[in-house]
Amino acid sequence: MQRLLRFPREPSVAGIMVLGVSGALVLSSPSSIDRFVAAIILLVLHLLSFDAGFNAARSKNLSMLLKAGILNGVPYAVLAMVYPFILEALLGAIAILVIATALLFILGPRHPIAYVVGSLVPALPALSVPAVLGVLTVDGIVFWILYSLYVASTSAYVESRLPYRSFNPWIGFMVWVPALALVAYKPLIIVALVEPTVKLLYNALRTSKVEHNEIRRLGFIELGRLMAFTILLVICLYI
Repeated sequence: MQRLLRFPREPSVAGIMVLGVSGALVLSSPSSIDRFVAAIILLVLHLLSFDAGFNAARSKNLSMLLKAGILNGVPYAVLAMVYPFILEALLGAIAILVIATALLFILGPRHPIAYVVGSLVPALPALSVPAVLGVLTVDGIVFWILYSLYVASTSAYVESRLPYRSFNPWIGFMVWVPALALVAYKPLIIVALVEPTVKLLYNALRTSKVEHNEIRRLGFIELGRLMAFTILLVICLYI
């Protein structure tokens, strides 16, 4: 059990999960305390078991991967019998999880594409948690789509700036472009989309590598940007 449950080593993983679920719950507004408590329990479970699942996929440890999958899946099966839930959302989350795991197996954990797609996994609870509790709204779905695109494009952005990577900086911008189409849903969200659009476009045009000793600092800067983006996006969707 000690290998299966532990806090994520990467602060970005915890940040993506906590911010995503927090934003989704604000927009979904759980109507009762028991649903809110269930959401927190699910979030903690995903946090504590993430490293075990990721390391199992990376090392192709099918036994540990199965244990992590069962541990995370059983609560959803139980809650689905208590609350109404949106099956399509859960199936979408499962599909992304399967694709990310398959790429990790096929390409290897150090491949940039596997890393970018894999970054979507910690963003999945922002979709699955409110869905299984039956409180997922249209605003919540739009939030998750934009949040996921932000996380994936930022992962590509970071990959392009690492000194030991040769990764096309335009990939991050192209991953982000579909987010701009959602302005049609609610024009006010353009306020939240300006900064990441400018950042990714500028990086695509004039990519600059960071020094090895600046990589950790870059990670914390992007975590701060994610927090600012999440707050702005929630406000724009909530108004």
